[in-house]
Parts: sequence; structure tokens; C-alpha cells
Amino acid sequence: MKTRESKLVPIGSVSKPHGIKGELVVALNYSDIEIDKNLRIIWLGDSPNHIHPWKIETYRLGEKRIFLKLRDVNSLEEAKYLEEIKVFLPQNLIQHTAFSEILNFTVFDSKTQKQVGIVKSIDLTNPQILMLIETGKNELMLPIVDEFVKEIDQAKKRISVELIEGFGI
Repeated sequence: MKTRESKLVPIGSVSKPHGIKGELVVALNYSDIEIDKNLRIIWLGDSPNHIHPWKIETYRLGEKRIFLKLRDVNSLEEAKYLEEIKVFLPQNLIQHTAFSEILNFTVFDSKTQKQVGIVKSIDLTNPQILMLIETGKNELMLPIVDEFVKEIDQAKKRISVELIEGFGI
């Protein structure tokens, strides 16, 4: 299958069933995600190496979530079985702030306003997409998720992040 050859990236996880007919709520890792309208298959599993394709009957995007109805999931009990499982899509079917656009952006600590470093690369191979930040002293890997990335200012080429204690800049 050609789609399977595309790199699969995690977009979120099943948070809970919705209703009694097997619909699922997928909590998204990103607030600004857009998914190709022709999406017909989604992959569920623990990691990119341990996944299974599922055919989609219907889906609709909400704010930071997708309501998803899969073929062969037809009851609340079947939907509960899939709770907390990770959801993957081919990278070419996902659109949000293009990761290549943030290369060479300056990263600042949102609390202290001190410069952390410069975004040198993006790692799409992990369960969470990471940005590699060159600090001058070392390199830091930071997940590109709303909990850490507070603001991306395209005009100023600046990213404001909330660092966890002991992150070591």
C-alpha cells in the first residue's frame, strides 16, 4: 500500500468513546492541525512499529480533537477497548505550521525571556515531533506540543517555550 510507505507520525491518542455507536474522541497533540479531506485510513497502535490500519467511516475535526467513527467499531464497549491507544497518520496527509518554516528560529524561555538557542532541525521519527535546539553549549530536544511551545512568531522568527525545571540551558 503506497500510503504505508509514507512516514507515519503520531497526531494524538484516543481519549474516550463518544456516544453508544462506537465513535471515538481523539485528543490531538497540536491545536492547529488540518487533515486531508480524503482521509480514509488511520493507524492505531503503541508505536510506529506496532500499528494496525483501520478504515474510517466518518470523521470531523473539533478544537484539539477529532471525532472518529471507524469501520467495525460499532458499540461503546468496542470503543472503550481502544482508549489511550496512539493515533498515526501519513505525514503527507497532515498540514499545520510547516516544521521546515521554523528552522533557524530563535527560541526564548517564556518566563525569563532569555534566549535558549536556535532551531537546527526537526525530528519526525519519535512519538512526539521534536525540535533540536542548538544552545551554543549543547543541543536540546524539545517536543513540539502546546504544553511546551507557547508561541511561534513567524514575523520575528521567534519561538517562545516553557521549559521544565532542570532542562539545563
